[in-house]
Amino acid sequence: MLLWLAPAELAGIEALAASGGRPSTVFVSATMLAGDFRAIPDAVRDLTLITYPTRVPGEGEYAKSVATAWMNYKKIPVGNMAIASKSYLVTRLLSRILIDMGGSLYRDFFLDIFDDGKDETNTSVLYPKLSFGPGQRYASKGCYVITLTKGDNVKVVRQSDWVLY
Repeated sequence: MLLWLAPAELAGIEALAASGGRPSTVFVSATMLAGDFRAIPDAVRDLTLITYPTRVPGEGEYAKSVATAWMNYKKIPVGNMAIASKSYLVTRLLSRILIDMGGSLYRDFFLDIFDDGKDETNTSVLYPKLSFGPGQRYASKGCYVITLTKGDNVKVVRQSDWVLY
């Protein structure tokens, strides 16, 4: 069963666990849950898989340390790490592209270099792997599949490698 619902819309989902025709697996979206993992009751956590479009908590510490060191060096205060890390990523990519362009500052050349750029791993604090290509409008094209531990102190448990779709 695939449920792309917000936390408030998941009320009553525990009835699935008690029903005779319960599904073997329920997929939900971490993006739709907006971090409110307690919206998934303990009764259905065993059969619930969650698509998780960013790094799993506790992973990516190297990328975070690189970005934090750069921001400290540039004397940029880090209030919101998600926003700061995206800014770091954009400045890193643009710097590389503009250097590669040399004096040929043309839009099409810029896009060609951007499209042909190498896959970026450990460049982004939020995303484990970024890849670019012609005609693509987004760089992160995958997710992890995770489960949750039971109880009030919910922990994310990664169940897959990075899944590309």
